[in-house]
Amino acid sequence: MSTATLNRAGAPAPRSARPGILHGLTWLVWRQHRAAAWTGLALLLVVVGLSVYLHHATGTYLDSHHIRDCALFRGPRRCVEGQRAVEDYRALYRDPAQALLLLVTALPVLAGLFVGAPLIARELESGTHQLVWSQAVTRGRWLAYKLALPLLAVGLVSAVAGLSVSWMLAGAGQTTLGLYWYSPTVFMASGPAVVSYSLFTVALGAAVGLLVRKTVTAMVLTLVGTGVVLAAFQSVRAHLLSPGERLQKDAFVAPDTTWVLDSRPATAQGHTFSNDLCMAGQDYDKCLAAKGATHEYTAFHPVSDMRGLQFIEAGLCAALAALLVGLTWWWLRRRTV
Repeated sequence: MSTATLNRAGAPAPRSARPGILHGLTWLVWRQHRAAAWTGLALLLVVVGLSVYLHHATGTYLDSHHIRDCALFRGPRRCVEGQRAVEDYRALYRDPAQALLLLVTALPVLAGLFVGAPLIARELESGTHQLVWSQAVTRGRWLAYKLALPLLAVGLVSAVAGLSVSWMLAGAGQTTLGLYWYSPTVFMASGPAVVSYSLFTVALGAAVGLLVRKTVTAMVLTLVGTGVVLAAFQSVRAHLLSPGERLQKDAFVAPDTTWVLDSRPATAQGHTFSNDLCMAGQDYDKCLAAKGATHEYTAFHPVSDMRGLQFIEAGLCAALAALLVGLTWWWLRRRTV
């Protein structure tokens, strides 16, 4: 047997690919973002745990005091007799529920800051992307792995968190708890918008990081951009669907779950006046009648519009996220990095 044969026989076997599910670029992306992944999982466990606790605690309180579906200061006889219980219920559970909603609302912001912004900026800042590209990995494949896995993880975490708080609020009763669907935190945290916003902030952070190539700068700009987009959507949210309109002589007494957008004096033909048309006082009604304001005009969104508004906003935000991903892909493939 020759020396060459002995060397071949005694040589160690070539190292195979990393065992397990994660290997190659998948393993690399996991290793780079495992701290953020474990943090996100911990936050999700907190959200789910608090949702389960509040769902059980509020449901038990509502049933034991017979105030389920009761509003403050009005309702059927059992609700009128249980006003003290409704007040105590809100004092006990409104603030914890609000804190949970704020935590879920913060998830997109945290995702943009600590997942999206460092996603590409850290690689470009340290120069490690050159090492990967020198291993026969194309820019497109590298970016696909860098974006797809974090987007999938962030989307799953935010979706489970949103479903958890939506389930909690359904059991707690927004009318009794005093947290209504049209408030900014409830609207964003309890629907599909939290998922789309999370995807958007990660895509925004990645795009900004590719442009500025500095992690801290990318984080700051991502935070600013997220705030601008959130404020913009909040300002147009009520107009994403045509509101209901009502013109009647008597004041429109809307349920607590109705989002009243506008209410003002009007003529019988629907011409509206400013709310300060007449000064409140003893002759207020006579003043309105003298000016022809015999009716009241009200524009509103009933609770049945909630899901429609949420899905429209989520769809628009998801479209922005897809646009940012496309622009990032185009810029990376055509520019020198």
